[in-house]
Amino acid sequence: MKSLTNRQRQAINTKFKISEAAVQLFREKGYEQIKVTDICRAAGISVGAFYHHFDSKDSIFTTAYKQIEILIEDVISIRQYPTPICKLLDIIDLAAEIVEDLGSNYISQVYKQNLVTKSEYTLSKKRFTYVAIHKVIVQALENGILKCDLSADEITHMIIRIERGIIYDWCLFDGQYDLRLHSRKELCIFLKGMGLSNWSYNNQCKP
Repeated sequence: MKSLTNRQRQAINTKFKISEAAVQLFREKGYEQIKVTDICRAAGISVGAFYHHFDSKDSIFTTAYKQIEILIEDVISIRQYPTPICKLLDIIDLAAEIVEDLGSNYISQVYKQNLVTKSEYTLSKKRFTYVAIHKVIVQALENGILKCDLSADEITHMIIRIERGIIYDWCLFDGQYDLRLHSRKELCIFLKGMGLSNWSYNNQCKP
């Protein structure tokens, strides 16, 4: 993947701006009560501009997931890592940093709406994050960095569930703790159970 252009970054920022305005309205008045025109008014954009970025009101949250993954891929694709575990930790760190920047209110609404709409994208194995983590786990198993009887698919699913659960818990606590730090800690505890040795959550990987 080539690095994002300024125009692409601007488009991502615009999508987040629109979705943040939508989230605020959903919290105040309820999802069903809000129309696209209400979102446009709050975000200061035209209806045409809204549909340039989103297919519908329902697609706001699926698009949010996609934009987060685009930002992660943009960074990961240009970095070199000394070990697969360093790459895995960087993926988790980047995801946590983006989620923290968006805030617990926004992410809470993303989770809530995904439970309602049952977005297929959220569970897709074709998502960049899933593919990248799976590739890292395959390498770690092949190189003997992880030593266990589970398959790469099983371990990848577990990591995704762990991270999803940590983010959910972080939202329950209104974002009052360091998401990146706790994501690292709990992931490293899990990886040690998968046979990873001589590693601590505060290990510094320099990509």
